[in-house]
Amino acid sequence: MSVVVKKKIKPGKVEPDDSELALIVFYDKEVTYDDDRVDRTRHSTRVRLKALDISSDIPSMAASIVNNCKYLTASRQKYVEQALVKLQRRNLQQAQLSDEREKYDQGGMGEAPGGMDGEASVDKLDEYLEMMYETGPDMTEKVRGTAMILQLCFNVGNLEVIVGNQAIMSLLGRLFKDEFRKSMEMCYNIMRIYLSLSNFLEMHPVLASHNIGRLSLIIMDYENTRIQHQLKEMKRLDSEAAQGSDADISANSRQRAKAKLVFDRSQKIVYACSYLLINLAEDIAVERKMLKKKLIALLGSHMNSATSSNLLVMLIAFMKKLSTFEENTKQIAELELLPTFVNLVSCDDDNVALMVLRLIYNLSFDPKLKYEMVKCSILPKLVRTLQAPKFRGITLKILYHLSMDDRVKSMIGYTEATPLIMQLVLKFPGQMLAKELGALAVNISFNMRVAEMMCHFPKTNRGLYELVERVRRTHDPILMKVIRNISEWTYSLQEEMTDPKNYPHRGMWGRFIDKILEVMIEGKGDRDLLVEVLGCLCNLTPLDLHRGKKWSRCMEEYDLLSFLSRLLVPHMADRDVVLMVVIYVGALSLDETTVPIIASSSSKLIYYLQGITNDYSQDPEVLLQLLFTFKRLLCYKDTREEILYGSNIVDGILASSRSKHTEIRNEADACLSIIHEHDRELNGPQGELAQQVCKLRYSMYNREWLDEIQRSEQGAFTGSMYE
Repeated sequence: MSVVVKKKIKPGKVEPDDSELALIVFYDKEVTYDDDRVDRTRHSTRVRLKALDISSDIPSMAASIVNNCKYLTASRQKYVEQALVKLQRRNLQQAQLSDEREKYDQGGMGEAPGGMDGEASVDKLDEYLEMMYETGPDMTEKVRGTAMILQLCFNVGNLEVIVGNQAIMSLLGRLFKDEFRKSMEMCYNIMRIYLSLSNFLEMHPVLASHNIGRLSLIIMDYENTRIQHQLKEMKRLDSEAAQGSDADISANSRQRAKAKLVFDRSQKIVYACSYLLINLAEDIAVERKMLKKKLIALLGSHMNSATSSNLLVMLIAFMKKLSTFEENTKQIAELELLPTFVNLVSCDDDNVALMVLRLIYNLSFDPKLKYEMVKCSILPKLVRTLQAPKFRGITLKILYHLSMDDRVKSMIGYTEATPLIMQLVLKFPGQMLAKELGALAVNISFNMRVAEMMCHFPKTNRGLYELVERVRRTHDPILMKVIRNISEWTYSLQEEMTDPKNYPHRGMWGRFIDKILEVMIEGKGDRDLLVEVLGCLCNLTPLDLHRGKKWSRCMEEYDLLSFLSRLLVPHMADRDVVLMVVIYVGALSLDETTVPIIASSSSKLIYYLQGITNDYSQDPEVLLQLLFTFKRLLCYKDTREEILYGSNIVDGILASSRSKHTEIRNEADACLSIIHEHDRELNGPQGELAQQVCKLRYSMYNREWLDEIQRSEQGAFTGSMYE
């Protein structure tokens, strides 16, 4: 009997379900037996979706599906996104075809167009054609004929028949082009017919052959003019009504109602035009043609006057699609549309607010637009949206982009954003912080004022305590980076003070040092965590510890030197870890009690530092920090003697004095000055190392003169060869 040796799952294609709101994931299961026989079987599973509409975030939804479906891998995410787009389009098509009539006709278009009260039939296409051919000033028959064809379009099965009737398509195109100004109802009906066709990519060539995209732009521009006129008319009537008699008010009220009806009908036509154009813009070449017709300016103008939330969502969605290209974002900036977008963030309609936040996120990739957003007072609005779970994800992304600017970091410190972000960080349910939340917390903590607020949230030192406790539980390197930035704040305070007695946070880190060291020891396998912990420790001085707690005690309790030495193994150490260890050793040397431990032969730390000097002689950053650490260690007798007489570190310092980098030469020269001063017997002659320093300085000071002598001697020698 064969025994199963191995089972393997291979992800397959991902397709939208035909009957429900779900994706079908195909996968192959391979079973290998001990006799090398392999059985392959095809399987599928259905992933049902709770909702999918025009405001859905496709990339985030796809990532969530991949994470939660065991038959999908990260490499399949793009296929999941493609399937979701298809499903979204189909879902919107069905919603439009089934609910569109009620949605629009009851929402401001007035009474239903003539003919919609009857039942349309494909067998009566010729009758509808005759209605549309009707001449005369009365457009009733044309409205009725187009309405009946629109009713047929509600059934997807009729679309192919309608498109196949060249007489109807040609007549619709002519009416759309020549008579759209004569009847808003007829124009709206024809637009909805074309909208039904535009939901299918296969129909786009048919629409292109009748120039429907260009005509839709013309109609949008025409309706924009009509909308502006109606707005002025309603404003005038309101002004007159405020000053007129009761009879005037009654007359004005009727005129205003009529103007409002025209205004609402125009908005519905604009909605249908926008919907059709966004469908046609699936083809990038078509989209570029639209942009040449000043599409962005047209969309912006309609956004300024729109009162319908459905229309606003559609216009913003279109603008969001366009904003993925840099040249379009530049045009948006030139047209000064950003204030309009920022104002819509405070919209009462959640769908509008969510869509405009996604648009702003796209625009926030542009450095100039980012600062323009801040000038438009977007920060207080984002603080409010951050409180709503529905908007939180996209708001965090926008704030992260804005916080890359140092000016914005400081502004955030004067808003309610910092307490909110701290609450989200400390109460985050997952093991590791979400990327957007963690990155935002890191960015703002670079600002000294914000770092202080985070440390003392909600009361003195409580925020830092909660952060350290969470890192201790989770070993999250991003959160450790926040703590490191807070340590930068306390370190900068000490640098600015002339008298250490004035340091207001003396001993603040003492209660946390044991926990931080435990995180470092336990998380030694996580390179990112190790770098951040070491970076935090590098910023702590003896003033940050309790009066009774010294670095030497920590070194003995946690065997720090052995731990640090293992991180400096030549040819195996990580470069960033090495850099942090070197800086940390320099920080430890600020405490005199650590010097004998560092100098002890059992620690081998100086031996490993010598190896690092050789390995990183061509790395300016590491070499500079090594020299800085050596300078500190040379100030103490125990470590100085170990460096001078127990290692070859001096050779590396001598070589560094010839570096092309000014900072490295200066640090090397400072080290050599200490060596020159101390390498001698008491009241006796200079030692060998001090003499080497003198020779080096002499040769460097007189380099030009010595080079000239050498060239002269070589010239004289060469001349004698030919005499």
